[in-house]
Amino acid sequence: MTLDGKVKRCKEIIKNCDSAVVAFSGGVDSSVLCKIGHDVLGDKIVAVTAISKTYPAGEASFALEIAKKIGIEHMALSSNELSNPEFTSNSPERCYHCKRELMDKMNDVRKALKFKKILEGTNADDLEDYRPGVKALKEAKAVSPLAEAGLTKSEIRKLAKKYKLPVFDKPATPCLASRIPFGQPVTVEKLERIALAELILHKLGFKVARARDYGNRVRIEVEKGKVERAVELNDKITEYMNKVGYEKIEIDPEGYKVCGANPEYANKTKKRKQPTSRTP
Repeated sequence: MTLDGKVKRCKEIIKNCDSAVVAFSGGVDSSVLCKIGHDVLGDKIVAVTAISKTYPAGEASFALEIAKKIGIEHMALSSNELSNPEFTSNSPERCYHCKRELMDKMNDVRKALKFKKILEGTNADDLEDYRPGVKALKEAKAVSPLAEAGLTKSEIRKLAKKYKLPVFDKPATPCLASRIPFGQPVTVEKLERIALAELILHKLGFKVARARDYGNRVRIEVEKGKVERAVELNDKITEYMNKVGYEKIEIDPEGYKVCGANPEYANKTKKRKQPTSRTP
């Protein structure tokens, strides 16, 4: 199917929803979903952003700016997954518990607005990754128009550029807890330390940066084309990371990788593909 064909299919899926709330992070996927959704449903769609310690502080304000640009009504709510021991224990099912809470809160908003559906921005490529949160989406009967229409990440970035959304080249910004290996507890202190470490790396010129947290040790991942630059800045990076609270600093010679804190889960679902929600 052509890109235009996929967009047409995406619009059909959204139109069939009649009215909806969108789980909106401000990333490229949910931004394109909000743009297409607003074009189709107008004032019968609302973007909802969850604010949590698991995401960098600036992401919420960025999401508000994108919502204004799109013209979609925007709401913010607080997410309290850190009060859930099933989340903070950091098992391989951590994302399920986070998504479950988010979907429960989204459903409360949906009911209050008397809207029909919850939309969320999973794309077709995401189905190849380890995403236990998909189970929570299915339980909430959330609709994933981008994935159902077969839109890939690269196609979604093309659409974002076409729609003149400033997120078209924005790197993925997954939950900060993803920097902590499974089995090691998630705490506010760790999340704040990770957020600060990555902010420093961004200010040093690394657009893509991950601070993989191993207690007093941190492993730095940057985009593959800038690993050599990170090595050149090793002394400065070490100095800053020491101030953040890390005693041992490593720069990964292979650069950024998906599931870097839990490599055994990278592309795990290629053997067992996860289904999307069904079109209403």
